[in-house]
Amino acid sequence: KMSKFDRDPSIPHLFSSDNRDFRGSGWSRGHMAPAGNNKHSQAAMNQTFYLTNIVPQDLDNNGNYWNRLEIYCRELTKQYSDVYVISGPLWLPEMEENAENIQEAYSPIRWKHQNDDISEKGDRSSNEKPKKGGWKPPPKKFVKYQVLGKSNVAVPTHLFKIILVEDPSLERPMLGAFVVPNKPIQNVRLREFEVDLEEIEKYVGVRFHQDLDRSQVASLCLDTGCKLNDYREFQDFFWNRSMSNPWNMHQLERDWKTICERGLKSEKLEQLYLTKKQEFLDKQKAKEDEKVVKAAGVEAITTSLRQPVVQGSGDTQSVESSATKSEQPAVQLAAAA
Repeated sequence: KMSKFDRDPSIPHLFSSDNRDFRGSGWSRGHMAPAGNNKHSQAAMNQTFYLTNIVPQDLDNNGNYWNRLEIYCRELTKQYSDVYVISGPLWLPEMEENAENIQEAYSPIRWKHQNDDISEKGDRSSNEKPKKGGWKPPPKKFVKYQVLGKSNVAVPTHLFKIILVEDPSLERPMLGAFVVPNKPIQNVRLREFEVDLEEIEKYVGVRFHQDLDRSQVASLCLDTGCKLNDYREFQDFFWNRSMSNPWNMHQLERDWKTICERGLKSEKLEQLYLTKKQEFLDKQKAKEDEKVVKAAGVEAITTSLRQPVVQGSGDTQSVESSATKSEQPAVQLAAAA
């Protein structure tokens, strides 16, 4: 709770993003090394909040699917002695023909290469003209992404996570590599996003676990099933937590609308929604009543200052007149002296 998002002190300001880049962007600040994995010390926790460990992440993805994946990794540490996790952002190309369907695509990147290869018969390195109905040029590919703030912080199209598990009880290490779209994802199995490690290495430009004999590695998903927390149970937990501490009425109403649209409405969540809504309404009414009382108080004070002062002779004079008369004898005495 003491940790705050901040610049990495080891990075010059010229090359660093800033919290202001994220404000009003609609994107959350997503941890790559999870804060939940670094509760052993305050210093370690603080480092996870450096902006060098942060990427612009879809708010729902951050709190839901990616969160479930992080929890799955932590559960692995309870079963095995050594669990190595590498996470990061990706900016992947999309086919031109699928440009209109990018928002609906949840495809692992291995599906994106089905049109990449050109057979030898269709090789157009020569000047030979293609026969009618023969070779066709592949669709164009583009890398498109949003940038945030003055620093032009790049929003990744996808996120990757590489998980390596070792333990004396295992005959051989287990490895899993996953590429997850940076967008809201509901009840989708983790295995749908599994890819070959080489796919990630190709786009990142880094060889991971170079000392690992990959011919002697088992599939993490085949051995463990790669089962995330139950979708419905986690949704109940997530939305219960979100609506228990809403920032304002707008967020509460937005969350409740999302819950209803996704068919996650339950008696417990509805009761929480109504309770929190009433709390906001009560607070709003209390503020309005306070304003009325203050306004009435100011008006009462102003009115009292303007009230006439009753003199002993029965004459009524204003406060100003009374003060002037009270000063008159003093003036006359001074003149007489």
